[in-house]
Amino acid sequence: MVQCEYTTICAFFNGGMADRPAIANVMKKRYCARNPPACARYMVLKTFGKDRVPVDLVPNDVDLAKNIIAEG
Repeated sequence: MVQCEYTTICAFFNGGMADRPAIANVMKKRYCARNPPACARYMVLKTFGKDRVPVDLVPNDVDLAKNIIAEG
């Protein structure tokens, strides 16, 4: 498995999902552990850096990530 190198600094999982650990674990398995390039947060981070990743961007909101990237 390919582990996302940004899991430890991801604001979404390190605080943003503290009140929903079951959902966070499912998303971590799906995106962080299995397919980081499919994660919306990863897409924006790799394009612009961590400072441009919206705090409320969820990993499965790929359409929003693509819009953010397209708008530059």
